[in-house]
Formats: sequence, C-alpha cells, structure tokens
Amino acid sequence: MNRWLLLIFLMGLSLFAKSQHHLLLLKKGPRTVATYWEGAPIAFQLNNGLWQKGELVALRNDSIFVRVRIVRYYMIGNDTLTLPLQGFALNTISAFPKKGIAVDFRGGEFRISKSGSLPAKLLKIGAIGYTALGAVNGLREGTYSIADHKAELIIAGAAFAAGVAIDKLQRYTWTIGRKYHLEVFRLDGLK
Repeated sequence: MNRWLLLIFLMGLSLFAKSQHHLLLLKKGPRTVATYWEGAPIAFQLNNGLWQKGELVALRNDSIFVRVRIVRYYMIGNDTLTLPLQGFALNTISAFPKKGIAVDFRGGEFRISKSGSLPAKLLKIGAIGYTALGAVNGLREGTYSIADHKAELIIAGAAFAAGVAIDKLQRYTWTIGRKYHLEVFRLDGLK
C-alpha cells in the first residue's frame, strides 16, 4: 500500500517538474565548449563591440532574449537594476568570455575584466621580489653594485618580461567565426 502511494506521489510530482526546451551550444568544431540554457546567466559581445550580460530568458532558432541585470556593489550593500527584456539575433553575437573571465558593469557599460592570469602575475611579482631581495641583501652587506649582480638582474628581467608576454598573448574571449560557432539544440523535438 505504501509503495503504491509513494509511486503515485512521485508520478504526480513529475507533472510539476520543469525542463529546458532549448540549449545554446558554443562549439569548437564538433566539441562543445560552453552551454547556455533558459534561466542561466549569459554574457556575450555584439558585433559593434558592446558587451551584454544578464539572464537568458528565451531561446529561439535564430535569436536569444536576455533580461539584463546591473549589479552595483557598495560598502553598505548592493544595488540591482533590472532592465526590460532585450532580444538579440544570433548572427549579431561576435564573442563569449572564456571561463573564469568576468564581465562587469563599469563606466556606464558592460566591460570584460582583463585582470590577467595568475601565472603572469606570479612571474611579475616574483621578479620584483627577487630583485628587491638581492638589492636589500647587497645593501645590508654594503657590497651592492649592479655590475656584480648582472646575472640576477637578467633573470629577474626575463621573468618579468615573460609575465608581460603572457598577459599580452592571453585571449579572454571565444570569437565566433572560423573556429567557434553557435548551435541551438532543441530538446522538444520540434523544428
């Protein structure tokens, strides 16, 4: 008796379950790089260079509808501004931020946060620290001269240059085009 009640209860519960009807897939060739669904946060760059960020409300075969939310952080709390629903054609989207890259609202518009990568920061900080440590030790002993510490300065300069090069060569976005493309995957079976 209890098993039948449990079965009926679980079947009734499944009537109220929600499921995704469409998925927006960002693909590199046949491999899926990122997946977006209705109700999920999304950030992307338009062909005119402007960034958009918000909640993906609806997804169609050729367009997406986003509810933009602007969150401003203050010392005493946060302020959230929700804008009306906006529609964007898929062919007007030019790029998506890579995983771990933030898109923030600054200066009246959404911008990608190019704070750099951790290895690049560690190389630059390490180079400065290595140079400072060598200088402090040499000054403490009273024998510091640049001519005597050329090798240390060359190593520190090379490490700092490697950190700058990593920052300059790092790509923050997946650009739609030859390598990456968008695909709408419909789960309801309709065309």
